[in-house]
Amino acid sequence: MLTNTENPLISLIIPIYNVEQYLTACLESVQAQTYQNLEVLLINDGSNDKSSEIAQKFADANVHFTLFNKKNGGLSDARNFGIEHCKGDYLVFMDSDDLVSPYYVENLYEAIHQTEVKLAMCKMTRNRTELNDKAVTSLRRVSGTFENRIKALGINQDLMPNDAAWDKIYHRTLFKAIRYPKGQVFEDSSVIFPLLDAAGDYAVVDSVDYFYRPNAASITGQAQIKQGNFDLLLKNQRQVDFLAEKHPEALPLGLANVLNANDFWAQIAVKDKSELAAEFFDQLWRQNKDYSRNSGLRKLLYVNKSFYRFLIVLASGLYGNRVFKGLMKHLLMRNS
Repeated sequence: MLTNTENPLISLIIPIYNVEQYLTACLESVQAQTYQNLEVLLINDGSNDKSSEIAQKFADANVHFTLFNKKNGGLSDARNFGIEHCKGDYLVFMDSDDLVSPYYVENLYEAIHQTEVKLAMCKMTRNRTELNDKAVTSLRRVSGTFENRIKALGINQDLMPNDAAWDKIYHRTLFKAIRYPKGQVFEDSSVIFPLLDAAGDYAVVDSVDYFYRPNAASITGQAQIKQGNFDLLLKNQRQVDFLAEKHPEALPLGLANVLNANDFWAQIAVKDKSELAAEFFDQLWRQNKDYSRNSGLRKLLYVNKSFYRFLIVLASGLYGNRVFKGLMKHLLMRNS
């Protein structure tokens, strides 16, 4: 447990945009935090529903909460605004439609404090009943090569640390030269590698302290392709370029993760019959064909676009089949 002498100010940054349906529950979970030396920055990013009114009520009732109203600039811009206006020694992020356990901040800081690192992560879930209800002392330090530090991330997997901005605590110096790319989606994944590189070793808390609420209206929760999906290609290129320059030993793993992500989005694209989806599928295929040149047998999946589309349609129909998923995982791991 924390002592009175080790209790630095921590800034919790929450971008807000049109989430009146979920915001009260979100802020109530923040209000229940066991860590006390906390400033909560509510960044209203030009909401046109009742989100600002709800946030103001919490700011009026809690001395640690401050509401900032700004012109709409997107999630990245709101996070960057919070980074530039916070006062804490450490930063924590949360999305305004999600929930956290009462021990979210305490467990993250305890991991930082015990391991003497600049970055720590907890686990996330999409099942609210799995949220932790106690302080946790079990943690591990992730060190070694950059490839090893990437492997410890469960990309979009429950009960694992994520590559998102949330479910982590950062020493503020990590953001000295890093900001989220304004006006783009997949912004979390765009900066996770530079943050891991700047942090070095990091800690993982064996605690499910973050509930991610799947949102059908978001880019990552949608069933139809939108223009914002094309930012995935930019994110992929940014990650590949970073690894090629900074950590070439981790490039094969990074490329495999990109191929997997593109294959996932290709399944959504083939179900959407729009012209935009067809263009997106074409660019996914072209990027995978390029990135798979040195990936062994896996490159054969992308030799021909029609053949790739056939495989993706087949995979889409069988994706829920447990045997098929196990087989595909084995093949992809083997041939990446």
